[in-house]
Amino acid sequence: PEPIDKMLYFAIQQLTYKMACQQASLARQVYDALARSTEDYLRGTVLPALRGMTGEALLRELRARWWNHLFMVHWLNAINTHLNHSFVEQGDYACIMSLLLKPFYEIVWVAHRAAARQAVLGEINKSRNANGAAGDRELVKNIVRIATHMGACSTNRKIIGVTTKSGFKKSTWKDAPLLLDHKDLSVYKADFETDFLTATRAYYEAQAQNWVAQGS
Repeated sequence: PEPIDKMLYFAIQQLTYKMACQQASLARQVYDALARSTEDYLRGTVLPALRGMTGEALLRELRARWWNHLFMVHWLNAINTHLNHSFVEQGDYACIMSLLLKPFYEIVWVAHRAAARQAVLGEINKSRNANGAAGDRELVKNIVRIATHMGACSTNRKIIGVTTKSGFKKSTWKDAPLLLDHKDLSVYKADFETDFLTATRAYYEAQAQNWVAQGS
């Protein structure tokens, strides 16, 4: 993603700040518009980009789309962070960051989690098969990490950032360490862990039978 133009950044920030300070109804309109535009983008751009993909290609595109989303949400949050003080804290509302991260889980992740799970298992099986091409372990690691991100995004309404400012400049925002601080493994356990354990058990049972047969 390309950095946002500084003049445009300050112009939008000043405009939304003035709107939010004028009256609560305008602040609510900005808040709702942020949520709506994010959902429209995910449905109109991200879902079509992932449609029909399977296997490694799906995992790579899903990872790229999540990283793009983190980048986009970071800047939308920075531009509109004043809403957290002038609007969110005045009622029972999710913080801007939480508001904009959650739709990725609801719209994108839920739609592709089954295919992503199968694709990850496929990459793991490649690594286990001595006769096949090695699976992309870094890709698998990234997708598992994203699953833990989804846990935080799906439940936490008080997320205020994905990394520190210095971390963002160093591109560690892709790991979103502040999301991991929430330690929510619910999505990982529900969407991945059971199938991972079942596949691992079946693999080693088959391996044990082969070892016994070779030794007899």
